[in-house]
Amino acid sequence: MSLVSIPKICMLIIGIWPSELIENPVRKRLYMIHKYILIIFVFSITLSLTIEWLIIYLKNKVPQMFLSLLEFEADLKSSDDAEVKMFYRKILKNNRYLNIGVIIATFFTISSFVIIHLAKLWQVGVAEWDLNEAGFMYELYVPFDMKKYIVVVLFYNLYTATIGGVLNIMCLITMYTLIIFSALQLSTLSLRIKKFHTFVGIYGTNIQATLKVIIKQHQKSIEFVDNLNKSVRYVVFIDFLLNSANVASVLFYLVTVKSVYLFYAILLLSLQLLQVFALAWVSNEVKLESVKVADAVYESPWYEQDQKIKKMLHIILMRSQKPLAITIGPFKPMTAETAIMTLQASYSYATLMMNSYKDE
Repeated sequence: MSLVSIPKICMLIIGIWPSELIENPVRKRLYMIHKYILIIFVFSITLSLTIEWLIIYLKNKVPQMFLSLLEFEADLKSSDDAEVKMFYRKILKNNRYLNIGVIIATFFTISSFVIIHLAKLWQVGVAEWDLNEAGFMYELYVPFDMKKYIVVVLFYNLYTATIGGVLNIMCLITMYTLIIFSALQLSTLSLRIKKFHTFVGIYGTNIQATLKVIIKQHQKSIEFVDNLNKSVRYVVFIDFLLNSANVASVLFYLVTVKSVYLFYAILLLSLQLLQVFALAWVSNEVKLESVKVADAVYESPWYEQDQKIKKMLHIILMRSQKPLAITIGPFKPMTAETAIMTLQASYSYATLMMNSYKDE
């Protein structure tokens, strides 16, 4: 099992997994055919927020960032450091739980949406349902009588719901996994800095050479977080802007909806809250772990070293004074406090909508 295992499956289904990572030429050719067929379908008849996320991911080469993740994991797996390996397994476990949580929440939300509409269609009957006036699941405009081709309409809607669900899962867990990987790099670096003197002979022939390798690892971690932030900050910005409105809308829907739709409304609210808190949590971890690098320097045996080594440790210390962060667009960092702000705004919006609803 790897950090990339679940995101890889979703990215392969959607068609954005880097083809250079597929070694088998036959599988690679089949994957490319699947990729272009799916892209044509998605971009020709589907317009949604997740499509905008997908465009940003492809434009900023987010899938290619998994190359760094795979290289880093290979290094961890070959390491003899038991403490680092134990911490890696802990992060891997947390990431797996988060990914499974997103998959389950999305699956049940989409499933309840589909079941409700299928049950309604069954109850009303195809002959009585005016598909031109009231769309079935998704709005569909075609140059033929939809009642005569109800199988085509059903297939389109079910396929769109499936692809939409997988696309939502892929967009979320891809970003979560890369952010968690950023925090993992920094936390692993902190563990190694605390006992840098024990890596002599592994990273270098002496302490100075070993510290140079660790400084390069720190710089590489900083560059990865900066590049990731530049790639996803506008996705985070869009998500932040819409989360308050989305949660408020679902709360309003939950209060005013008919009992038959209540279960779907609860599942939808759960999915929205999961998205709000998951992004805030993983982003907050990056900020915390970047600051802990400075603490690791203090906890290391720096006082036993000569002046040259102390200066090198001071470089690491100075670089870690500015916390790394995943930002909301070009504005403030995404942190745990941001999730609370989102919920407060959602409650205000929902209260306003409820008051307007009662007045009517």
